[in-house]
Amino acid sequence: MASSGLTVRNITQVSLGSDQSLDSDATKTTFFSPTYTPKFSGSKVQGWFCIVVSCAGSSGQSGKKDFDLEFTGSDITPITWGLTESGAIGSGIGDETVFSTTIIGPLITTTGTGTITCNCKLGNSGSQVGNSWYVYGDGTVRETTMTWIEYK
Repeated sequence: MASSGLTVRNITQVSLGSDQSLDSDATKTTFFSPTYTPKFSGSKVQGWFCIVVSCAGSSGQSGKKDFDLEFTGSDITPITWGLTESGAIGSGIGDETVFSTTIIGPLITTTGTGTITCNCKLGNSGSQVGNSWYVYGDGTVRETTMTWIEYK
């Protein structure tokens, strides 16, 4: 971040403690809620979300998923980061895709040192059997994490 003039104050990583999944349900579901408590008031905080996910669509149904990162806390302005319409991530009709990606969240300005929570949400495109997502997070090589970076 050399061009921004920001200096890193702290880096912390939070791992998803267990694998999470949802099949045959179109409800957008919170599967991970990592938190960070800023060390200094007035800092800028950023979440780097690395997800390892399997997205599947049933026969005739898209495997694309609805995805959001919702940042909340008493000392920040709430932000929803992602795509709120179906088809944000995933695969085509009847396909299954397993991939990892890192999503760099916004710079969030703090007004205090209250805890920041990021509610990570996924939703299937339909409720048919086989329309599912599976997020890896049990401490194996395939790991879903949130890396929090606090800047001065």
